[in-house]
Amino acid sequence: MSNTEKKEEEQEEEKEEEEIKPEAKISPLEIKILNELQILQFLDNIIEDSLLYIYNKTVKYFQKDMENFIENSESELRDVWRDNKKEFENIYTFSEEFAKKNGIKRSLQKETLIYSIPIYAIVIGFTFIIYLFPQLFSITQEFMMYILFIPFLFLCITNSIVSRMVINKRMKFRDEKSPILKEQIKDSIESIRNVNQIIINDIKDLILENEFVPSKFKAYLYNKEYENIKVLETKEQHKIPIHLIGIDVDQNP
Repeated sequence: MSNTEKKEEEQEEEKEEEEIKPEAKISPLEIKILNELQILQFLDNIIEDSLLYIYNKTVKYFQKDMENFIENSESELRDVWRDNKKEFENIYTFSEEFAKKNGIKRSLQKETLIYSIPIYAIVIGFTFIIYLFPQLFSITQEFMMYILFIPFLFLCITNSIVSRMVINKRMKFRDEKSPILKEQIKDSIESIRNVNQIIINDIKDLILENEFVPSKFKAYLYNKEYENIKVLETKEQHKIPIHLIGIDVDQNP
């Protein structure tokens, strides 16, 4: 066997070993950081854009999971959250009450569904009538499949238009009313921002103490004014800038 063939065989063996080599396990502390980043993102999204999340049942589910994690965390984070939990609940409760006073009484998903159900009922009913009584419309069997396609095409187009109309209406409400709402609950918002800053500081300390790779830890935030973060990318979500942030381990406390 030539040297070239031996070298190629060795490279192939090394490649196979790399492929079957198990991935490095993520440490408990890294999992802790990822959980804290999720909490940071959740709290930031709610306090900075609360009108987008009103009446959303998943908020309560995530809050429960978040609080379970915090209760099992070190005393500093646990104590800080206990001191500020009411402020968070005030933001969410007040946002829903504010929305009700301004004519918004349902979640975005439920609002869309309310308009979509009648359209579905009409189209499906009309389709069944065509299918069961084609003679009423003088439809021959060979054209039946083409005719049945038309109502469903209409359903898709109409449903898309309705969804866009509902979203546009809700986004207009959010754009007009968010500044007013934030002014009325600014103290509660500032309290939760302080909680977020404590979480960021804790994440930075964990990264430095354990020499983790900072680029592994990212989150999407509306507010980019926290210390110890850096903006990696900015994009728009419903016309509002949202920032992909990383932890700035080089920034002085």
